[in-house]
Amino acid sequence: MTITTIEKLQLLGFQFWKKKNLSLPKSKNKDLFYFYNSLLFAFSEEALLNISDQTLSRFIKSVEIALFKNQKFTVLGNFSGDENITRAVIFGNNQFLVNTSEGLSITSTSRYDSLENFFSSPKLKKEFWEAIRELVQGK
Repeated sequence: MTITTIEKLQLLGFQFWKKKNLSLPKSKNKDLFYFYNSLLFAFSEEALLNISDQTLSRFIKSVEIALFKNQKFTVLGNFSGDENITRAVIFGNNQFLVNTSEGLSITSTSRYDSLENFFSSPKLKKEFWEAIRELVQGK
């Protein structure tokens, strides 16, 4: 039985930080939806492929702070269309959301090709945060 280097250091009294678990679930094999009040954030499977859990978590947390202060998004396992949605922000190709949204009263929709393109484009980020500011002021 061999002792690893970390175990040896722990025996000497060293303490190591444990990696913090991210509270936002992300599955790479399906679409992901975040919902609050009448706002829906939809992420397609393709949009999530090259984005780390930490990056998505930080992005969602930033939006929560900007919009809701103390409240959090509800993570939806699937989109049934029963939710009362008036605004949607769509990342990637959510074709089934487009098909389902025909009966919904969505007044404004923002679409972005992918999160990778979104994060690398200052222009897209500026437009997004200006739209978020309008949402906050419109409450």
